[in-house]
Amino acid sequence: MTTSVYQRHLRIQAFKNSGVAVVNGANFANVVATLLYETTFIGWLRRAIHALVMGVRVTNEGPETASHVMLYSARGKHRVDYDYIVDSLTGLMSGRVRLVEITDSPSVFQAFKTIAGLTAAWPLTRGYEEGFMQRLLCALVISRARGTLHSTVAQVLGGADTLVTFCDAHPIENLATQIANSRGLLTITNQHGQYRILDHTNMSADSEAYANFQSHQMLAWGAATVREFEKAGIESSRLTVTGWIKRPGAAGVRLGIGAQCFGVMLNGENARRSNLNLLQAADEIAERLGIGYRVRLHPWSRAADYSGAVGPRCVGLAHLSLEKYLDQVRFSLGHMSGAVVEVLEHGYPVYLLDDGSLASVFRLDGLSWPDAASILNAIEVDMEDKVVMTQRIDGLARWFNDSDGQVDRICSVLQVGAPLSERIGHVA
Repeated sequence: MTTSVYQRHLRIQAFKNSGVAVVNGANFANVVATLLYETTFIGWLRRAIHALVMGVRVTNEGPETASHVMLYSARGKHRVDYDYIVDSLTGLMSGRVRLVEITDSPSVFQAFKTIAGLTAAWPLTRGYEEGFMQRLLCALVISRARGTLHSTVAQVLGGADTLVTFCDAHPIENLATQIANSRGLLTITNQHGQYRILDHTNMSADSEAYANFQSHQMLAWGAATVREFEKAGIESSRLTVTGWIKRPGAAGVRLGIGAQCFGVMLNGENARRSNLNLLQAADEIAERLGIGYRVRLHPWSRAADYSGAVGPRCVGLAHLSLEKYLDQVRFSLGHMSGAVVEVLEHGYPVYLLDDGSLASVFRLDGLSWPDAASILNAIEVDMEDKVVMTQRIDGLARWFNDSDGQVDRICSVLQVGAPLSERIGHVA
Protein backbone atom coordinates (compact mmCIF):
# COMPACT_ATOMS: atom_id res chain seq x y z
CA MET A 1 0.00 0.00 0.00
CA THR A 2 2.78 2.46 0.96
CA THR A 3 4.62 1.84 -2.32
CA SER A 4 1.45 2.65 -4.26
CA VAL A 5 1.09 5.87 -2.27
CA TYR A 6 4.69 6.70 -3.12
CA GLN A 7 4.00 6.21 -6.83
CA ARG A 8 0.94 8.43 -6.47
CA HIS A 9 3.15 11.05 -4.80
CA LEU A 10 5.58 11.01 -7.73
CA ARG A 11 2.72 11.46 -10.21
CA ILE A 12 1.30 14.35 -8.19
CA GLN A 13 4.68 16.09 -8.22
CA ALA A 14 4.97 15.57 -11.98
CA PHE A 15 1.45 16.96 -12.38
CA LYS A 16 2.36 20.09 -10.43
CA ASN A 17 5.55 20.55 -12.42
CA SER A 18 3.84 20.07 -15.79
CA GLY A 19 2.18 23.50 -15.62
CA VAL A 20 -0.90 22.14 -17.37
CA ALA A 21 -3.22 23.20 -14.54
CA VAL A 22 -2.04 26.82 -14.33
CA VAL A 23 -4.90 29.30 -14.80
CA ASN A 24 -4.38 33.05 -14.38
CA GLY A 25 -1.15 32.46 -12.51
CA ALA A 26 -2.54 29.89 -10.04
CA ASN A 27 -1.42 26.28 -10.34
CA PHE A 28 -4.48 24.24 -9.42
CA ALA A 29 -2.41 21.06 -9.29
CA ASN A 30 -0.78 22.55 -6.19
CA VAL A 31 -4.13 23.65 -4.80
CA VAL A 32 -5.64 20.16 -4.85
CA ALA A 33 -2.48 18.12 -4.26
CA THR A 34 -3.31 17.02 -0.70
CA LEU A 35 -6.68 15.71 -1.89
CA LEU A 36 -5.21 13.25 -4.40
CA TYR A 37 -3.51 10.74 -2.08
CA GLU A 38 -6.54 8.54 -1.46
CA THR A 39 -5.93 4.96 -2.65
CA THR A 40 -9.27 3.40 -1.60
CA PHE A 41 -12.70 3.66 -3.20
CA ILE A 42 -14.19 4.92 0.08
CA GLY A 43 -11.59 7.69 0.14
CA TRP A 44 -12.29 8.53 -3.50
CA LEU A 45 -16.03 8.67 -2.83
CA ARG A 46 -15.60 10.89 0.21
CA ARG A 47 -13.55 13.41 -1.77
CA ALA A 48 -15.98 13.38 -4.69
CA ILE A 49 -19.03 13.93 -2.47
CA HIS A 50 -17.24 16.79 -0.73
CA ALA A 51 -16.62 18.49 -4.07
CA LEU A 52 -20.28 18.13 -4.97
CA VAL A 53 -22.02 19.20 -1.76
CA MET A 54 -19.71 21.56 0.09
CA GLY A 55 -19.70 25.27 -0.56
CA VAL A 56 -17.91 27.68 1.75
CA ARG A 57 -18.78 30.10 4.51
CA VAL A 58 -16.61 33.18 5.08
CA THR A 59 -16.28 35.17 8.29
CA ASN A 60 -14.27 38.38 8.70
CA GLU A 61 -13.15 39.85 11.99
CA GLY A 62 -11.03 42.97 12.16
CA PRO A 63 -10.60 46.28 10.33
CA GLU A 64 -11.07 46.27 6.57
CA THR A 65 -7.96 48.47 6.31
CA ALA A 66 -5.75 45.94 8.13
CA SER A 67 -2.30 45.41 6.64
CA HIS A 68 -2.28 41.71 7.58
CA VAL A 69 -4.78 38.98 6.74
CA MET A 70 -4.75 35.86 8.92
CA LEU A 71 -6.43 33.13 6.84
CA TYR A 72 -7.64 29.93 8.47
CA SER A 73 -9.60 27.07 6.92
CA ALA A 74 -9.35 24.33 9.57
CA ARG A 75 -11.65 25.52 12.37
CA GLY A 76 -14.08 22.79 11.39
CA LYS A 77 -11.54 20.09 12.27
CA HIS A 78 -12.19 20.87 15.96
CA ARG A 79 -8.50 20.74 16.83
CA VAL A 80 -7.97 23.05 19.77
CA ASP A 81 -4.21 22.94 19.20
CA TYR A 82 -4.69 24.21 15.64
CA ASP A 83 -7.13 26.89 16.78
CA TYR A 84 -4.73 28.03 19.47
CA ILE A 85 -1.99 28.72 16.93
CA VAL A 86 -4.25 30.92 14.82
CA ASP A 87 -5.74 32.71 17.80
CA SER A 88 -2.27 33.37 19.22
CA LEU A 89 -0.90 34.78 15.95
CA THR A 90 -4.01 36.92 15.57
CA GLY A 91 -3.47 38.25 19.08
CA LEU A 92 0.12 39.20 18.30
CA MET A 93 -1.06 41.22 15.28
CA SER A 94 -3.97 42.83 17.13
CA GLY A 95 -5.02 46.12 15.56
CA ARG A 96 -3.23 45.34 12.31
CA VAL A 97 -4.91 42.11 11.29
CA ARG A 98 -8.15 40.90 9.77
CA LEU A 99 -8.95 37.30 10.68
CA VAL A 100 -10.61 35.57 7.74
CA GLU A 101 -12.00 32.08 8.23
CA ILE A 102 -13.20 30.05 5.26
CA THR A 103 -14.91 26.83 6.25
CA ASP A 104 -16.92 24.14 4.49
CA SER A 105 -20.65 24.68 4.40
CA PRO A 106 -23.27 22.44 2.74
CA SER A 107 -24.82 24.02 -0.33
CA VAL A 108 -27.71 22.80 -2.47
CA PHE A 109 -26.19 24.64 -5.42
CA GLN A 110 -22.65 23.27 -5.14
CA ALA A 111 -23.29 20.15 -7.23
CA PHE A 112 -24.52 22.29 -10.13
CA LYS A 113 -21.50 24.61 -9.87
CA THR A 114 -18.99 21.77 -9.69
CA ILE A 115 -20.54 19.78 -12.56
CA ALA A 116 -20.89 22.92 -14.68
CA GLY A 117 -17.17 23.55 -14.26
CA LEU A 118 -16.11 20.02 -15.24
CA THR A 119 -15.81 20.83 -18.94
CA ALA A 120 -13.19 23.48 -18.20
CA ALA A 121 -11.51 21.47 -15.42
CA TRP A 122 -11.04 18.20 -17.32
CA PRO A 123 -8.33 19.50 -19.72
CA LEU A 124 -6.38 20.76 -16.70
CA THR A 125 -5.91 17.16 -15.54
CA ARG A 126 -4.13 15.91 -18.66
CA GLY A 127 -0.78 16.31 -16.89
CA TYR A 128 -1.95 13.92 -14.18
CA GLU A 129 -0.87 10.46 -15.34
CA GLU A 130 -3.50 8.39 -13.58
CA GLY A 131 -6.53 6.39 -14.74
CA PHE A 132 -9.93 7.79 -15.60
CA MET A 133 -11.39 7.61 -12.07
CA GLN A 134 -8.46 9.43 -10.49
CA ARG A 135 -8.51 12.07 -13.20
CA LEU A 136 -12.26 12.47 -12.69
CA LEU A 137 -11.74 13.07 -8.98
CA CYS A 138 -8.99 15.53 -9.81
CA ALA A 139 -11.31 17.37 -12.19
CA LEU A 140 -14.08 17.50 -9.57
CA VAL A 141 -11.88 19.06 -6.88
CA ILE A 142 -10.31 21.48 -9.39
CA SER A 143 -13.77 22.51 -10.59
CA ARG A 144 -14.83 23.28 -7.03
CA ALA A 145 -11.59 25.17 -6.38
CA ARG A 146 -11.98 27.28 -9.53
CA GLY A 147 -15.69 27.91 -9.26
CA THR A 148 -16.13 28.35 -5.52
CA LEU A 149 -12.81 29.02 -3.84
CA HIS A 150 -10.93 31.27 -6.27
CA SER A 151 -13.26 34.28 -6.28
CA THR A 152 -13.80 34.00 -2.53
CA VAL A 153 -10.11 33.95 -1.73
CA ALA A 154 -9.24 36.72 -4.18
CA GLN A 155 -11.74 39.07 -2.54
CA VAL A 156 -10.56 38.61 1.05
CA LEU A 157 -6.99 39.64 0.20
CA GLY A 158 -7.99 43.11 -0.91
CA GLY A 159 -6.03 45.93 0.71
CA ALA A 160 -3.55 43.75 2.63
CA ASP A 161 0.21 43.66 2.20
CA THR A 162 0.83 40.47 4.24
CA LEU A 163 -0.92 37.09 4.25
CA VAL A 164 -0.44 34.70 7.16
CA THR A 165 -1.81 31.17 6.84
CA PHE A 166 -2.12 28.24 9.17
CA CYS A 167 -0.82 25.80 6.54
CA ASP A 168 -0.12 26.77 2.95
CA ALA A 169 -0.39 23.15 1.77
CA HIS A 170 -4.12 23.06 2.55
CA PRO A 171 -6.21 23.77 -0.58
CA ILE A 172 -7.84 27.09 0.36
CA GLU A 173 -4.72 28.48 2.01
CA ASN A 174 -2.53 27.24 -0.83
CA LEU A 175 -4.67 29.04 -3.39
CA ALA A 176 -4.66 32.20 -1.28
CA THR A 177 -0.88 32.07 -0.97
CA GLN A 178 -0.42 31.69 -4.72
CA ILE A 179 -2.73 34.66 -5.38
CA ALA A 180 -1.00 36.73 -2.70
CA ASN A 181 2.43 35.91 -4.14
CA SER A 182 1.28 37.01 -7.60
CA ARG A 183 0.10 40.33 -6.12
CA GLY A 184 3.39 40.98 -4.35
CA LEU A 185 2.19 40.37 -0.79
CA LEU A 186 4.50 38.96 1.87
CA THR A 187 3.33 35.41 2.62
CA ILE A 188 3.98 33.55 5.88
CA THR A 189 2.86 30.12 7.02
CA ASN A 190 3.20 28.06 10.16
CA GLN A 191 4.49 24.62 11.13
CA HIS A 192 1.86 22.52 12.90
CA GLY A 193 3.45 19.07 13.16
CA GLN A 194 6.92 17.55 13.02
CA TYR A 195 7.55 17.82 9.29
CA ARG A 196 9.81 15.17 7.83
CA ILE A 197 11.01 13.93 4.46
CA LEU A 198 9.05 10.82 3.48
CA ASP A 199 9.94 8.00 1.10
CA HIS A 200 8.49 4.79 -0.33
CA THR A 201 8.28 3.22 3.16
CA ASN A 202 6.12 5.91 4.79
CA MET A 203 4.67 8.20 2.11
CA SER A 204 1.48 10.16 2.79
CA ALA A 205 -0.12 13.51 2.04
CA ASP A 206 2.00 14.90 4.89
CA SER A 207 4.80 15.20 2.33
CA GLU A 208 3.01 18.21 0.84
CA ALA A 209 4.12 20.26 3.87
CA TYR A 210 7.48 20.63 2.10
CA ALA A 211 6.57 19.60 -1.46
CA ASN A 212 3.87 22.27 -1.61
CA PHE A 213 5.56 25.01 0.42
CA GLN A 214 4.47 28.24 -1.31
CA SER A 215 5.09 30.99 1.25
CA HIS A 216 8.04 33.31 1.50
CA GLN A 217 8.52 32.39 5.17
CA MET A 218 7.62 29.62 7.60
CA LEU A 219 7.46 29.85 11.39
CA ALA A 220 9.38 26.65 12.18
CA TRP A 221 9.68 24.69 15.40
CA GLY A 222 13.39 23.95 15.43
CA ALA A 223 16.62 23.13 13.63
CA ALA A 224 15.33 19.64 12.84
CA THR A 225 12.65 21.08 10.54
CA VAL A 226 15.10 23.45 8.86
CA ARG A 227 17.36 20.47 8.11
CA GLU A 228 14.47 18.48 6.63
CA PHE A 229 13.46 21.33 4.31
CA GLU A 230 17.07 21.73 3.19
CA LYS A 231 16.98 18.07 2.17
CA ALA A 232 13.98 18.94 -0.02
CA GLY A 233 16.00 21.68 -1.73
CA ILE A 234 14.42 24.58 0.16
CA GLU A 235 16.70 27.39 1.31
CA SER A 236 17.05 27.65 5.06
CA SER A 237 16.55 31.42 4.81
CA ARG A 238 12.86 30.76 4.14
CA LEU A 239 12.39 29.22 7.59
CA THR A 240 12.70 31.10 10.87
CA VAL A 241 12.94 29.05 14.03
CA THR A 242 10.32 30.43 16.43
CA GLY A 243 9.31 27.27 18.31
CA TRP A 244 6.03 25.45 18.56
CA ILE A 245 3.12 27.78 19.28
CA LYS A 246 1.19 25.69 21.77
CA ARG A 247 -1.01 25.96 24.78
CA PRO A 248 0.78 26.21 28.13
CA GLY A 249 0.86 22.82 29.81
CA ALA A 250 2.03 21.35 33.04
CA ALA A 251 5.68 21.87 33.87
CA GLY A 252 8.02 19.13 32.72
CA VAL A 253 8.10 16.17 35.12
CA ARG A 254 10.85 13.57 35.24
CA LEU A 255 10.69 9.88 36.07
CA GLY A 256 9.56 8.93 39.54
CA ILE A 257 5.90 9.93 39.44
CA GLY A 258 4.89 6.46 40.63
CA ALA A 259 3.13 5.25 37.51
CA GLN A 260 2.84 1.50 37.23
CA CYS A 261 2.75 1.34 33.45
CA PHE A 262 4.38 2.83 30.36
CA GLY A 263 2.71 4.49 27.41
CA VAL A 264 2.39 3.88 23.67
CA MET A 265 1.65 6.86 21.39
CA LEU A 266 0.09 5.83 18.10
CA ASN A 267 0.44 7.59 14.76
CA GLY A 268 -2.40 8.59 12.48
CA GLU A 269 -4.02 5.97 10.27
CA ASN A 270 -1.63 6.58 7.37
CA ALA A 271 0.93 4.70 9.50
CA ARG A 272 -1.33 1.91 10.73
CA ARG A 273 1.23 -0.82 10.01
CA SER A 274 3.78 0.93 12.23
CA ASN A 275 1.11 1.31 14.92
CA LEU A 276 0.67 -2.47 14.92
CA ASN A 277 4.44 -2.94 15.11
CA LEU A 278 4.52 -0.56 18.09
CA LEU A 279 1.86 -2.56 19.91
CA GLN A 280 3.72 -5.78 19.26
CA ALA A 281 6.90 -4.26 20.73
CA ALA A 282 4.89 -2.95 23.68
CA ASP A 283 3.65 -6.46 24.46
CA GLU A 284 7.21 -7.77 24.52
CA ILE A 285 8.54 -4.93 26.67
CA ALA A 286 5.62 -5.12 29.09
CA GLU A 287 6.13 -8.86 29.52
CA ARG A 288 9.86 -8.45 30.18
CA LEU A 289 9.37 -5.62 32.68
CA GLY A 290 6.33 -7.16 34.32
CA ILE A 291 4.20 -4.01 33.99
CA GLY A 292 1.26 -2.84 31.89
CA TYR A 293 1.02 -0.26 29.13
CA ARG A 294 -1.50 2.43 28.22
CA VAL A 295 -2.22 3.35 24.58
CA ARG A 296 -2.78 6.97 23.55
CA LEU A 297 -4.76 7.07 20.31
CA HIS A 298 -4.17 9.62 17.57
CA PRO A 299 -6.99 12.22 17.61
CA TRP A 300 -8.48 10.82 14.39
CA SER A 301 -8.21 7.11 15.28
CA ARG A 302 -10.88 4.91 16.86
CA ALA A 303 -10.33 2.60 19.83
CA ALA A 304 -12.30 -0.13 18.03
CA ASP A 305 -9.67 -0.21 15.29
CA TYR A 306 -6.98 -1.33 17.75
CA SER A 307 -8.85 -3.18 20.49
CA GLY A 308 -8.01 -6.49 18.84
CA ALA A 309 -4.32 -5.65 18.46
CA VAL A 310 -3.41 -5.06 22.10
CA GLY A 311 -2.18 -7.76 24.44
CA PRO A 312 -3.31 -8.75 27.95
CA ARG A 313 -0.99 -6.22 29.60
CA CYS A 314 -2.75 -3.27 27.98
CA VAL A 315 -4.51 -1.32 30.74
CA GLY A 316 -6.13 1.34 28.57
CA LEU A 317 -6.82 2.42 25.00
CA ALA A 318 -8.15 5.96 24.69
CA HIS A 319 -7.84 9.54 23.48
CA LEU A 320 -6.00 11.46 26.20
CA SER A 321 -4.64 14.94 26.57
CA LEU A 322 -0.86 14.86 26.74
CA GLU A 323 -0.79 16.03 30.36
CA LYS A 324 -3.27 13.38 31.47
CA TYR A 325 -1.39 10.75 29.51
CA LEU A 326 1.99 11.67 30.99
CA ASP A 327 0.55 11.59 34.50
CA GLN A 328 -0.18 7.90 34.00
CA VAL A 329 3.01 6.57 32.39
CA ARG A 330 6.67 6.11 33.35
CA PHE A 331 8.03 6.39 29.80
CA SER A 332 6.70 6.22 26.26
CA LEU A 333 7.09 4.23 23.08
CA GLY A 334 6.48 6.15 19.90
CA HIS A 335 7.10 6.31 16.20
CA MET A 336 6.45 9.22 13.82
CA SER A 337 4.30 11.73 15.65
CA GLY A 338 4.52 15.37 16.62
CA ALA A 339 3.63 14.26 20.15
CA VAL A 340 7.17 12.87 20.41
CA VAL A 341 8.50 16.42 20.38
CA GLU A 342 6.14 17.53 23.12
CA VAL A 343 6.96 14.54 25.32
CA LEU A 344 10.66 15.40 25.03
CA GLU A 345 9.91 18.99 25.97
CA HIS A 346 8.15 17.80 29.12
CA GLY A 347 11.34 15.96 30.06
CA TYR A 348 9.96 12.46 29.74
CA PRO A 349 11.94 9.61 28.16
CA VAL A 350 10.54 8.40 24.86
CA TYR A 351 11.85 5.48 22.82
CA LEU A 352 11.02 5.30 19.11
CA LEU A 353 10.72 2.03 17.22
CA ASP A 354 12.53 2.15 13.89
CA ASP A 355 10.60 -0.52 12.04
CA GLY A 356 12.02 0.45 8.66
CA SER A 357 9.47 3.18 7.99
CA LEU A 358 10.62 5.76 10.54
CA ALA A 359 11.41 9.10 8.91
CA SER A 360 15.06 10.10 8.98
CA VAL A 361 14.34 13.16 11.11
CA PHE A 362 13.59 10.79 14.01
CA ARG A 363 16.49 8.40 13.37
CA LEU A 364 18.78 9.89 15.98
CA ASP A 365 21.12 8.31 18.49
CA GLY A 366 19.38 8.18 21.83
CA LEU A 367 15.91 8.50 20.30
CA SER A 368 15.26 5.48 18.05
CA TRP A 369 16.08 1.78 18.19
CA PRO A 370 15.47 -1.09 15.72
CA ASP A 371 13.57 -3.54 17.97
CA ALA A 372 12.04 -4.18 21.35
CA ALA A 373 15.20 -5.80 22.75
CA SER A 374 17.27 -2.71 21.95
CA ILE A 375 14.65 -0.46 23.52
CA LEU A 376 14.64 -2.60 26.65
CA ASN A 377 18.40 -2.26 26.91
CA ALA A 378 18.15 1.54 26.52
CA ILE A 379 15.49 1.68 29.27
CA GLU A 380 17.73 -0.25 31.64
CA VAL A 381 20.68 2.05 30.93
CA ASP A 382 18.51 5.10 31.59
CA MET A 383 17.34 3.66 34.90
CA GLU A 384 20.98 3.34 35.97
CA ASP A 385 22.03 6.88 35.02
CA LYS A 386 19.18 9.37 35.07
CA VAL A 387 21.52 12.37 34.86
CA VAL A 388 22.81 11.32 31.45
CA MET A 389 19.25 10.47 30.40
CA THR A 390 18.06 13.95 31.36
CA GLN A 391 20.87 15.62 29.42
CA ARG A 392 20.04 13.55 26.34
CA ILE A 393 16.35 14.40 26.54
CA ASP A 394 17.06 18.13 26.93
CA GLY A 395 19.35 18.14 23.88
CA LEU A 396 16.83 16.30 21.73
CA ALA A 397 14.00 18.57 22.87
CA ARG A 398 15.89 21.69 21.82
CA TRP A 399 16.82 20.20 18.43
CA PHE A 400 13.15 19.71 17.58
CA ASN A 401 11.66 22.74 19.33
CA ASP A 402 13.52 25.94 20.19
CA SER A 403 11.04 28.47 21.57
CA ASP A 404 13.46 30.84 23.32
CA GLY A 405 12.40 34.42 22.67
CA GLN A 406 9.42 33.14 20.76
CA VAL A 407 7.32 36.30 20.77
CA ASP A 408 10.13 38.53 19.54
CA ARG A 409 11.05 36.08 16.77
CA ILE A 410 7.47 35.73 15.59
CA CYS A 411 6.90 39.49 15.60
CA SER A 412 10.07 39.97 13.58
CA VAL A 413 8.80 37.60 10.87
CA LEU A 414 5.31 39.10 10.94
CA GLN A 415 6.86 42.57 10.81
CA VAL A 416 4.77 43.88 13.66
CA GLY A 417 5.98 45.87 16.63
CA ALA A 418 6.62 44.49 20.08
CA PRO A 419 3.21 43.46 21.46
CA LEU A 420 1.74 44.66 24.71
CA SER A 421 2.17 42.22 27.57
CA GLU A 422 -1.55 41.65 27.88
CA ARG A 423 -1.62 40.47 24.26
CA ILE A 424 1.12 37.89 24.67
CA GLY A 425 0.43 36.19 27.94
CA HIS A 426 -0.78 33.11 26.11
CA VAL A 427 2.25 32.84 23.82
CA ALA A 428 5.30 31.61 25.72
